[in-house]
Amino acid sequence: NKLSQVPASDSFSRTGEIGIYKKMERGKSYVIGADVAEGVGKDYSVGDVWCIDDNEQVAQFRGHLSPGDFGELLYQMGKLYSHGPSWPMLIVERNNHGHAVLLKLDDLGYPNLWTDTDDRPGHRTTSLSRPLLLDQFIAAVQDNLIKINFRETLAECLTLIDNNGKIEADSGKHDDCIIAAALALKASLEAFAK
Repeated sequence: NKLSQVPASDSFSRTGEIGIYKKMERGKSYVIGADVAEGVGKDYSVGDVWCIDDNEQVAQFRGHLSPGDFGELLYQMGKLYSHGPSWPMLIVERNNHGHAVLLKLDDLGYPNLWTDTDDRPGHRTTSLSRPLLLDQFIAAVQDNLIKINFRETLAECLTLIDNNGKIEADSGKHDDCIIAAALALKASLEAFAK
């Protein structure tokens, strides 16, 4: 199983609530994937920063915040990995509470929000788009195309199950880190293709 061979590390620093594995490097491009939870203690809100040039997870927030506070935190993550006028592409799952996060980011003036095919900011995850998103992420992990550096993401990879054709977290487990990482990978691949 290639998932068990994915390197994950505890050697990171913190900037507030954000775990930093590698700081921003000038000349490199970054994307941020964000999975939004309600903020009341069940699922986690996760923001994941990935370096497009290295296909590597470089920063992560995983916790319980209100959607507005999560929007502010994502803005700060983007600021940490921006250089000059170049801010990371930020792809937020807009389902449910994602709308409130996107409104906060709009209020803050986040300059580089990912737009879906309907020309609206944020990723609309549906019964059709979710399997494609997860299949792309799983293939990248299995083919050793990406480097995961946070244990929470790796742990979630090891607890994904196929539930009658639907890939999801095993009972009592989470897939928030995986969704955030898969969104970042989607934005990264689209940016690379341009």
